[in-house]
Amino acid sequence: MKKAKLLLLIGLATLGMLMPAAAMAENGQIFPDLSGELGSRYKLLQSSYVYSDTFICDAYQWDYPDGWAGQDHSRYADYVTARNGWPWKAVTEDGFSAYRFTGANGEQALLVPEFSGRVLLLIPAGYQLTGMDVPGSSPTAAPTAPPRVSGGWWGWETRTVDCPSCVGGACPICHGTGTYRMYGEAVPCRRSCSACDGQGTITQQIYVYHPN
Repeated sequence: MKKAKLLLLIGLATLGMLMPAAAMAENGQIFPDLSGELGSRYKLLQSSYVYSDTFICDAYQWDYPDGWAGQDHSRYADYVTARNGWPWKAVTEDGFSAYRFTGANGEQALLVPEFSGRVLLLIPAGYQLTGMDVPGSSPTAAPTAPPRVSGGWWGWETRTVDCPSCVGGACPICHGTGTYRMYGEAVPCRRSCSACDGQGTITQQIYVYHPN
């Protein structure tokens, strides 16, 4: 990865700004959701963020769990590797300790456990965060047992939500026109969003609180 822009993401998170969509990954790709491990639902910080000249990503964040700072967070990297097979390597990005994952086809992802009060995850643009089972386990088994808390409990729930990468299923690059401009030239582009295949919605497994 080159020309890393982690520090710019801090500003985007603080101001609530969104960068223009730039590119989408292939349809149907998924990445392990850490919500169950972190005990809270993720928030989409930025879609199609141009992190570098070789990595266009969707950025997700979680607030720090209690007692988070200063702990060994490698088990969360192990969690990802166990579920999608992407090996990780400890790296430093823009002064932040991070875990970089590499897929079989050269795909990249980045987990930054201590990112200015947040847990940050960058995955290829258009990938869908979803609960995933360890290979060889029962396909119906939850990644973690729902912890019971006073007044309720946490558990997985399947929901259909608006696609985070588009509006109404139109390609976020060309907005459904079929072309976009690059250096003054018209470039052909698919009209529908590749993340949701033009449906405008995606199905996700999210970790939610169920009151008694």
